[in-house]
Amino acid sequence: MPNCDIYYFSATGNSLAAARGLAHRLDGRALPLAASLRARRTAGPRSSENKSGRILGLVFPVYYASLGASGIPALVRRFLEGPEVAAADYVFAVCTHGGNPGSTLRNLRAALRARGKDLGASLDLEMSVPYGIVSKLSHALFNVPLPAIGVREGERERELLARLPERLDALAELIGKRIVHAEGDLAPLPGPLGSAFLALQSRAMIGRYRGLSGLETREVERLVEAADRGFRLSEACEGCGTCVRVCPVGNIELQEGKPTWRHACETCYACYQWCPRGAIGGPLVEFERRRHHPGIGLGDLLAQAAGSPTSERAGF
Repeated sequence: MPNCDIYYFSATGNSLAAARGLAHRLDGRALPLAASLRARRTAGPRSSENKSGRILGLVFPVYYASLGASGIPALVRRFLEGPEVAAADYVFAVCTHGGNPGSTLRNLRAALRARGKDLGASLDLEMSVPYGIVSKLSHALFNVPLPAIGVREGERERELLARLPERLDALAELIGKRIVHAEGDLAPLPGPLGSAFLALQSRAMIGRYRGLSGLETREVERLVEAADRGFRLSEACEGCGTCVRVCPVGNIELQEGKPTWRHACETCYACYQWCPRGAIGGPLVEFERRRHHPGIGLGDLLAQAAGSPTSERAGF
């Protein structure tokens, strides 16, 4: 499919795997979204190429859908304001998540409509199994250690990943037909009890991030950016700089041989996930487990940060 560019943002590799799979099926390019934003800042305002039939895809993880936020990462929201989206004739999207996409796709459609675009075919992809709410509460309230991933969770995650090719095939078919508002692409709005639970969860999460960031604001994006104050280094850190190179937004620098976070964080946790010594931890990631897509390696994430397009190794 000509003129198909798929912009992705990924930390564990799940969204990258989905973007590559779609690029393979649609004969398109998988392009790192964060690098495109950097290039836009460097080049300044520009007009987009006027190519008939241009298709643009967005593939990204769901962030803070239960925190009163949109579920759309901040850098993806910034990307929506640029010339790439303005030039697109058809926009599709995939959001990857660990069981709760919330209203992410609905919010993305609203953001696109504000720019005079519509969201075509879309898909939420559950691709990982996070710690359950009981385990998180037990850890937070009673300091019960978080369990290692169990056999059942491991099987569930393998099942989710095994379904990926089938689901990408179905989405690619919808994109080929230029489907708009694909059936079942939007999660239903929660009922009264669900809304009340989400409000309580949002309140608790806002409080947590205010503590992590040291800020008094309730503005989610500002809290998230400064929450990197919640990272800690162990003595295992050797100052190798992997965290600096893997950060998609350039938020980390080495000072006296040790990483320092600059408070413009996306909280994607790529630094935590890919540290070769497991030396990055702290309260910000105490409810996270180290994992990545089995088909994605460190080199792939470094290429994302460097801005290299990819269309090879797309066997997903």
